[in-house]
Amino acid sequence: MTINLYNLIILIATVHGLTLSGLLILSKNKPRKTHMFLALVLIFYTLPVLKSILIDIGFFTSHALSLLPLELIYGLGPSLYLYTRTVSDPGYQLRKVDLLHFVPVALELIYYLTPSYQSVPYYSFGKIQNAHHLIWMLQQSGGIASILIYLGLSLRLLIRYSRWVQDNYSDMHHKNLRWLQKPVILYTVFFALWFALRGVDIFYFQDNLDIRPYYPLLIILSVITYWIGTKGYLQAHIKAMGYSQAQQPVSDGNNSQDSATLATLYAHVQKVMQDEQLFLHNGLTLTDLSQHTNINPRLLSQVINTQAKVNFYQYINQFRLNIFKQKLQQMDASKGIFDLALECGFNSKTTFNQIFKTDTGMTPSEFKKQIQDA
Repeated sequence: MTINLYNLIILIATVHGLTLSGLLILSKNKPRKTHMFLALVLIFYTLPVLKSILIDIGFFTSHALSLLPLELIYGLGPSLYLYTRTVSDPGYQLRKVDLLHFVPVALELIYYLTPSYQSVPYYSFGKIQNAHHLIWMLQQSGGIASILIYLGLSLRLLIRYSRWVQDNYSDMHHKNLRWLQKPVILYTVFFALWFALRGVDIFYFQDNLDIRPYYPLLIILSVITYWIGTKGYLQAHIKAMGYSQAQQPVSDGNNSQDSATLATLYAHVQKVMQDEQLFLHNGLTLTDLSQHTNINPRLLSQVINTQAKVNFYQYINQFRLNIFKQKLQQMDASKGIFDLALECGFNSKTTFNQIFKTDTGMTPSEFKKQIQDA
């Protein structure tokens, strides 16, 4: 066996990934199912990298070792999708039907142990040599399709989850999953680059390209996987419940109202907000406002979306921002800017700064200085 620097770096990354997956499996901390699916993500995304490197260093020199099925490409998509689904709703109850996502993985494992798989002398795309080679190419093509479909489903789920949080919560702290969106997007970019390189390899080099051009991509895949594993392991639990239930269709015809009714309801919501100053309550939710206005949460969301032309998150924080600007002009010099923001209902410094910068184009400190200089 021969090991170069690239091999060594990637091998270390795969060991870290598999070690972290083991820690997640053994962890007794909640949510258990979320940790289990994250462990599966690490395992499935590490195995293809490990297999490529072990082949490159000559580990599979004996026939016995060549039988090790270290690549389970049909597990890549389902593991990431179900992890995304459970982390977006800690209260999500797994059903038996969810296990169907892993049926192709079981079939793939069985296929690797069949004589048909062992009958393919050289695993490459190109001119079909025999029936066994055709089966292998179909299996690989199906794996590619599976990855792309599940990546699309994961991204769609994250986008819908983000919209749901903004429609139900006035504070995004410990609720948004932007940290997870990034590695999912990077996985998508990675596979786009990988398939592009594979296309060049197949059509221009007859699938005989050396592994060295693949090294940078393997390192990138290892880094993304290690990132999602570490971040998922350390990330605070999501404090937003009920996303899955909220996506279920309802047959409540009363939720659809004419414009005049919506305008009347909006005037009522505005009056309640002004009179009771509910926006000063940290962590105000759509359900809280629904109880104060006696308007069904789904209808209340429709009222805000159609009349204010913003989501609940933007609606509440605009009230907070306006009162903050008013109080800033009479603020005690000994009081900090974020202390005042907390009094106005903000619960996160990051959220406050982001909303303020989006609205004014300035940081709170710059805005304060502008007021003082005026």
